[in-house]
Amino acid sequence: MANGFDLLPVEVLLMILSELPLPSLIAFGATSRRNFACHVLCMRRLHLGVFQKRIHATLAFLGKNSKAHCAPVILQPRYTRNNNKETESNDSPPSTPTTRSPSPPTTPTKRGHERLPPMSPGRDLLPCPPLESTIHAQNDVLARVLRRYGRSLIDLRFMAYDLAVHGANALVNFCGPKLQHLALCFEHPYVRTDTLTHTYWLRPAPTSAAWSALIRAGIPGKSMGGLCNLRSLTLERAGISAWQLRILVRQNRSLKVLKLRTCGAVQPSFVNWLGGLDRAMDERGEKRFDDIDTVPGRNLEVLWLENCDGISTLDPRDVTMSEDGMLDIGLNWVKNLKSLRSLSFYQCRNIDSALVARANEKIWRIPHLILPQHSPTESDIDQIEVDDDMD
Repeated sequence: MANGFDLLPVEVLLMILSELPLPSLIAFGATSRRNFACHVLCMRRLHLGVFQKRIHATLAFLGKNSKAHCAPVILQPRYTRNNNKETESNDSPPSTPTTRSPSPPTTPTKRGHERLPPMSPGRDLLPCPPLESTIHAQNDVLARVLRRYGRSLIDLRFMAYDLAVHGANALVNFCGPKLQHLALCFEHPYVRTDTLTHTYWLRPAPTSAAWSALIRAGIPGKSMGGLCNLRSLTLERAGISAWQLRILVRQNRSLKVLKLRTCGAVQPSFVNWLGGLDRAMDERGEKRFDDIDTVPGRNLEVLWLENCDGISTLDPRDVTMSEDGMLDIGLNWVKNLKSLRSLSFYQCRNIDSALVARANEKIWRIPHLILPQHSPTESDIDQIEVDDDMD
């Protein structure tokens, strides 16, 4: 006998499901084949955070007021029964990057679908595994989630420690051209574990081959494949190189929003290319642009470059108030981004606030401008004094 949901048109059912919280939506999908297909189609926007402690996941989702489904996943160790007591399983070497995820193993359901780890706070993982194993386990969760929901997603935010190759491959294979909004957030200053130093989050991540997998670089016939319809891209503490970032931006010609924070790829070679100053050669140095007036960032409306020390302005002592033409030296690529409505240099220590403000007044005239501000350095943190008598 059909229930009330079976009598509803699919369009109406999807509207109802889009208002459900994530646990209820997943529970609904487990009731029947039709409901499973409907709940997958309804997963359009997903914010996925994978951490080792409940408090870290809670902090990561603070202030995320959006219509996206928020899914905190807590990594859990495997447990085996030993003399009627639970002990942590050590059946695989934890120190190698190829270690399997410490989250519970997947089990097939009655309909043959892979069971995902619970998207709710779980038991904290103690003691902490090596950093490489944690990153591998986090990307295991990402790959498993995208295998089920990737083809319906248009908006994805992934919060973890870093991107691995198999996580990047999952983004390309299961999301592909349908994904329009992507945020990869790997900067979490509130995370404190025994495997991380106190300055770990202040430095850009080292370059990684995972970003080549994301842009399909080096694969014959697929060098310009992968994600190609992004409208917004946010990268926080991403180990992407300037060359890889140029490829990623160029193959997403509809990009309107670009937010980069603590990224070593923000170098003069990238921003000059973005503003069309380096348009004589393409990113491989082999061919010229077809249109000499082409500016790769001409469609950008929002550009945020935050906590990036690779770009700088002139020393204020070298510029007099009458030299308006010299104000944007080092940032003269900005004036070619004609569509910009918002620009941020927040926490860029090598950019002078007074010069940026004057350049915007005289040259750029961007409506929303966030000036650079001082951010703590490693030496600043080392000099912080703590009163032991404070309660």
